[in-house]
Amino acid sequence: MADLKMNIPPEVIIGSINRLGDEAVFLGSRVLLIADSALGESIDNVKNILESRGMRVLLFSDIQPETTTFSLSDSLSMARGSHANVIIGMGGVKTLHLARATAALAVEKIFVEDYLQGSVRPVKGLPYIEVPSSGRDPFMFRSECFLTEHRERFSRICPMPEESLQLVFIDPLFLDSYSGRYLYMTMMDILLHSVEGFLSPRASFFSDVQTSQAISLVSAQLGFRKNPHAGLERYSRVYEASLFSAYGTALNGWGAATVLSYVMSGYTGKPKSAISSVMLPVLLETSFYPRDEKKASLAVLCHHDPMPEDLKTLRPEEVMRRFQGLHELPSRFSELGITAQQLSETASLAYSVLEPHMPTLTQESLFAILQAGF
Repeated sequence: MADLKMNIPPEVIIGSINRLGDEAVFLGSRVLLIADSALGESIDNVKNILESRGMRVLLFSDIQPETTTFSLSDSLSMARGSHANVIIGMGGVKTLHLARATAALAVEKIFVEDYLQGSVRPVKGLPYIEVPSSGRDPFMFRSECFLTEHRERFSRICPMPEESLQLVFIDPLFLDSYSGRYLYMTMMDILLHSVEGFLSPRASFFSDVQTSQAISLVSAQLGFRKNPHAGLERYSRVYEASLFSAYGTALNGWGAATVLSYVMSGYTGKPKSAISSVMLPVLLETSFYPRDEKKASLAVLCHHDPMPEDLKTLRPEEVMRRFQGLHELPSRFSELGITAQQLSETASLAYSVLEPHMPTLTQESLFAILQAGF
């Protein structure tokens, strides 16, 4: 069993977004709110909540769908020019990582290019509050951000000052705005992170507790076409799973398939959740994580009552394929318009991210995973 070393910031609050102002007011008075424009009324609501506590709020929502360093340059200019003293990121994974990088770089005025190349590491950043709309970020409890360069479209995992990451504020009702299909893809994304954390050679007893609970919670939601939990209870289950998954990932570190999904999304512009929906069963079908005893345990986690009898006899990868069919989720990269050439480029780009951390990894093994999903 791997050694266990724990240091997991930040504070987490699960509840109504109306409490956000009560927490943020202690961190600063000039807020740069970096938000997905698609959140619409929720953005106005958050602005009103913050302003009611006497805070000045400047909004940055001019975010490109691919969310590359092109958007980061603009958000940094706004943070520095407005003398913001707290950053709030609100939205999906890519927007949150843009906000993280803005908080990391705003104080020391580090150039984005130097940050991406790893030649400088920010020591002091602005206080940062995260308001995830889906909760499915495996970096939630890690002082890091995932960035894609806007010209060459290569990706890097960059450090941020630990003291910047102050608070994660979770309101399950954010999921009410998601379409059913997108919500199911979000669950598959959470499952990818959780399954990879569970099978990781760096897994410990404590991380297994977190990731196994996430797998059970999400599998229960995906096991039926008509979900047994509705409304707030259903959304709460998804957020609970995302928190367990993020804790497990914080303990184990991110895995190869997780990085592949981020890199492919950054390189192709396709939604990460859709990519994860394809990649999850492929990961289980390949021998990338050859841990038969853990895969047997994984089968038990995917099979629990109430669940149709025909699902209980399936292997984990077959269960994931069944989830794809039940909810009409993508099962091949080609369905997303991703080409074979893009798979090869993704493997190369992901290898450059992973190689310093996983020296036994090969670019060919990464490409084999992707090719199996084509």
